[in-house]
Amino acid sequence: MKRLFSTIAVIAAMALTSQSADAAGRGAPAKMDPQLVTVGIATGVAATVGFFALNNWTWNSNWNAATSTPGLTVGGAYALTSVGCAVAAPMIGTVVVKRPLTAREANLLITGCFIPIVGPLVLNAVYDANPQWFAPPAPVRGARRARR
Repeated sequence: MKRLFSTIAVIAAMALTSQSADAAGRGAPAKMDPQLVTVGIATGVAATVGFFALNNWTWNSNWNAATSTPGLTVGGAYALTSVGCAVAAPMIGTVVVKRPLTAREANLLITGCFIPIVGPLVLNAVYDANPQWFAPPAPVRGARRARR
């Protein structure tokens, strides 16, 4: 079980540190694609359904009862479904929009899995207040060829 959680933690850390190219161009940061908002809502609903399925479809259940999942607490079920959502949402989003996600889009999807509704709104406001975080890199000049 420790190995499973360690593997999930490593995958989550790698996903949060990876960055993709932003081909939107220079200027104001790009807003969230409406298709990605739908993906975020759908994966959040799926994670909520998974949480309630682990809790025997009740809100206040005795997690130590024989009918609930043995050895899993409320916090464990929340962590399990949130990490599953955070892993799946960027993958599904990439397939839906048919392009690599920007770091901003991926981070907003992941934040929505752990802090629903409020998390992406706050993170989006933070990104809007700090455009220098995702400033486009300076163009790279190619090597010059020697003239003959």
